[in-house]
Amino acid sequence: MNPNLISIIFVLSLMINRWVLPPRYQGFVYSIYGFAFIAYYSFSSALLWLIFSVTLILSCSTEKRLIRITFLISTFLLIFWLIASNSIVISFPYEFLIFFVSNLARGWAMFKHCISFKGDKVSLSEMISFLWFPPLLCGGPLEVFKEFRKYHLSPQSIAPMIVTGYFLSSIITGILRDFVRSIWSPSVFIYNEASLVQLLIYFVMVSILLFLHFISWIHFVRAFCHLLGYPFNNRNCGNFLLGGGLVEFWSRWNLSVTNFARDHLIYPLNRIPSNFETSLRILFWFSIVGFLFNFSIYTFIWGVLQGTAIILQIIYRKFCVINLKFGAINRRIPKIYKVISVLTWIFITTPLLSPEAPILYQNIYEGILHYFN
Repeated sequence: MNPNLISIIFVLSLMINRWVLPPRYQGFVYSIYGFAFIAYYSFSSALLWLIFSVTLILSCSTEKRLIRITFLISTFLLIFWLIASNSIVISFPYEFLIFFVSNLARGWAMFKHCISFKGDKVSLSEMISFLWFPPLLCGGPLEVFKEFRKYHLSPQSIAPMIVTGYFLSSIITGILRDFVRSIWSPSVFIYNEASLVQLLIYFVMVSILLFLHFISWIHFVRAFCHLLGYPFNNRNCGNFLLGGGLVEFWSRWNLSVTNFARDHLIYPLNRIPSNFETSLRILFWFSIVGFLFNFSIYTFIWGVLQGTAIILQIIYRKFCVINLKFGAINRRIPKIYKVISVLTWIFITTPLLSPEAPILYQNIYEGILHYFN
């Protein structure tokens, strides 16, 4: 069957279930759709997330620390046994590795809410719905747990203009991506026979393809969320492309991971770190996330560059606060220029995430040496 037709049926049937069935049944529906969605790409990934989900729900349902630790140990023993017996094969690509990082952060956000607000009883259906909400499973979490619960219990009416805008953006960028791929295919590019100019053009085309794919998918996810009654109107849930800074770009792209990193890795709960220590923590976090993309030195460098750029932006903003004249000049700069500068930086560094990055950069380096010699 045509994959596009399957996607349309998937979206329409999920919409019907969302608007017809009451919220208490959505957990059952979301878990079925979510499992089917992940299993379509990797059954092992779906099974692993099912195991982690059960552990998270059981841990949120008890107040005994010893029982929670028992659940956690049992989970890892079960996973180890499944891997040892070849019942599951850990062979998913980097997208699903990042998927686990993102969604475990979502699970931690739910767990933290449950143990912090014991008087606020979270139902089983709400927990399952949050963990298995199909649009966000592989789209980069764009919500916080509190926002999700609000819209889950009280679905918001669909805003036609917003949904249309996101869908048009997703469709247009998708068409552009396919057009670029039709006139230039990375699979037929011959590195050893390419000139320096051709390698630089390849560099630009890789950025265009990855960037268009990234925007198309995320905007499709946002439109899908709106259709299901989850607008995520909180300011922090706004469009990551229009934040006007790298801090806003990456925090809005994945709120769950950002909140987890901020609360437990960047800013310790028991003390206030120095500016230097905070900078090191930010750099360490982005370096690790970059490395996890493809276990490559190039993706690691990408993470180092993103972390360094964020640190420089934080220093710049603090300087604007201290220096009133410079701050006044900064406020006069139109936001569109700041957005363009951020997107340009993302565009320039994107080729480092390409699987062909080692070959690409090696040939560019040799081409530059040959050009000057």
